[in-house]
Amino acid sequence: MTHRIARETGGNGGALAVWRRVVARAVACAAAGGLAIGLAACASAPVTPLGAIPISELGPGDWDDIDAAVDVGMSAAEIARVDASTSPDGLTRTYELRTITDEPAWLVARREEGGRVGLGARVGHFGDAEREARLIRAVAERLRSLHGVDWAPVGKK
Repeated sequence: MTHRIARETGGNGGALAVWRRVVARAVACAAAGGLAIGLAACASAPVTPLGAIPISELGPGDWDDIDAAVDVGMSAAEIARVDASTSPDGLTRTYELRTITDEPAWLVARREEGGRVGLGARVGHFGDAEREARLIRAVAERLRSLHGVDWAPVGKK
């Protein structure tokens, strides 16, 4: 290969320049690949362990109204729903949410004994106590207003 490069460049002086270009391209490709892998690793949002979200609010509520209450509570906290899932035993409903600043959030609703519902939330990568409390409070208030009735108007304070 070195003979071919030497012939194409007209001697050994040009061969060194060609080798430098080849090495520079190889280094650039390796750096670009490393950067792409690094960006992909940073782009994936960490998933919070759902067991780490404490249930902080227990209150009356009909389990079949939980989705409607969460929909109202999300708007109060400026959060949107991404996904919702129910545990295999049917006692826990987990909502994956996203804030207006594109931070991940989760709300966990747990069916308790005696017609009570437990709520817990985690907002952001590092937690946002104010927004978590606002979300839980709004969902709990809506659950209370729907408890024992078929419908209730959404009130503004």
